[in-house]
Amino acid sequence: MKNKLKILVAIANYGSKNDHYVKLLIESYRRMRHDVEIVIMSNIAKNYAPDIRVCIGLPSKNPWSLPFRHKEIFFRQQDEYDLFIYSEDDTLIEERHVDSFMIWNEYLPDAYIPGFLRYEESSDKKKYISSVHSHFYWDIDSVLQVGPYSFAYFSNLHSASFMLTRKQLKSAIRSKGFMVPPHAGKYDLLCSAATDPYTQCGFNKMICISEIDDCLLHHLPDIYIGKLGIPFDEFSAQLDLLRSNKVKLKSFFNPGALKETWYFDKLIYEKLQELPEKNIDVPGKRVLSVGCGSGEFEAQLIKKGKTVTAIPVDDLIGISSRMKGIEVLSADMNKAETVLKNRKFDIILVRYVLEYIENPTGLLYGLKKFLDKDGQLFIISLNRKNLKYRKILKKLGTEAKKINSAFRLTDYGKVKKWLVQSDYHITRRKYLMKGRAHAFSKISLHIFDVLLGSSILLVARKSEKGVIFD
Repeated sequence: MKNKLKILVAIANYGSKNDHYVKLLIESYRRMRHDVEIVIMSNIAKNYAPDIRVCIGLPSKNPWSLPFRHKEIFFRQQDEYDLFIYSEDDTLIEERHVDSFMIWNEYLPDAYIPGFLRYEESSDKKKYISSVHSHFYWDIDSVLQVGPYSFAYFSNLHSASFMLTRKQLKSAIRSKGFMVPPHAGKYDLLCSAATDPYTQCGFNKMICISEIDDCLLHHLPDIYIGKLGIPFDEFSAQLDLLRSNKVKLKSFFNPGALKETWYFDKLIYEKLQELPEKNIDVPGKRVLSVGCGSGEFEAQLIKKGKTVTAIPVDDLIGISSRMKGIEVLSADMNKAETVLKNRKFDIILVRYVLEYIENPTGLLYGLKKFLDKDGQLFIISLNRKNLKYRKILKKLGTEAKKINSAFRLTDYGKVKKWLVQSDYHITRRKYLMKGRAHAFSKISLHIFDVLLGSSILLVARKSEKGVIFD
């Protein structure tokens, strides 16, 4: 990329806490060969340098609305610059990111925009990809080869920044989704300012997986290490498989739920301490985990001396589980069953799976042949009667749109019905919760557990033919 660009940068800088990061951002832009004008959006006066423009004031009373100031700034000057960059005040963008963005744009169709992910760096200089966490995942069917570059869709659209060419900005404005008041939706108020081009303006954000280093932006505070994100070696191993043309990657099911909220999506990257089921006792030695995510829960079972075999959500996330010592099979159930053949397990775990698949009874019935004579089936599902979930669903009303057409919220009655139809009998039922709900459950002698439990655990065994218990 040799052309010299005229660039307008808008940085959201609330208060003074991150002023030292802003200075690093300014230095980075000043090192670029491009002509860069920097605008600082703030709620207070700033004096970074005479050539740094400062816009003071909030779009609304909510302090988190500050990032939305960039919209009016870009709108007013849409004809004056080649490239428009918005970012939060702690996310570093370098010249190589700008140059790569412009090159990738030459290859991608108009509906696609090159995007970025964020990383953090530990004291020993190891990278952790902080954009990869919780329910976010790579769409294994999205890989797009254009020219010498490979791109793919990652479901976390937030990277605290975006870039738009003049043409793309004008298209976003014409879409009527860009020039909108501060708002929150699936993303919160702060994040929505950075994701609107993708969520409201018709663009698809794509990550260049063949040039991944130039897709990574440093989140300078490095505050999420150990809290969210994955190590770079795990991230890199996933990309190696995603880029490979040797194997057709398979998916067990779509882990998404509703378009308007993340609450009901399956957690792909779990944090053990945050799981309501973290302390449940899983007996036996041989465990089969069906619909496994990154393998945090299963890894603790290995530490307790169990052997764990897993059928992952998809073949890509299976990489993460395999790196934790789990035997990972194909996400294709037919292939997995072929490998399993006559193997038997003491425990079959089905955690947060039945909500997302078309035929729960078919899955449950098919798993029976892998249960040992005295084996137990452990099902953990979302509890539709949970007060928080009911409140969310009431707010969404009938407007909620499904990402996954198979998704339905579960409760005890629904899961019990599937088990009975699949010839199991239930031996145990427990509502799972954490934090204040767990404390209140004890005080109230578990009377309100059906309303407090975010999840429900059902333990079942194979029924004798023609005999169904509860």
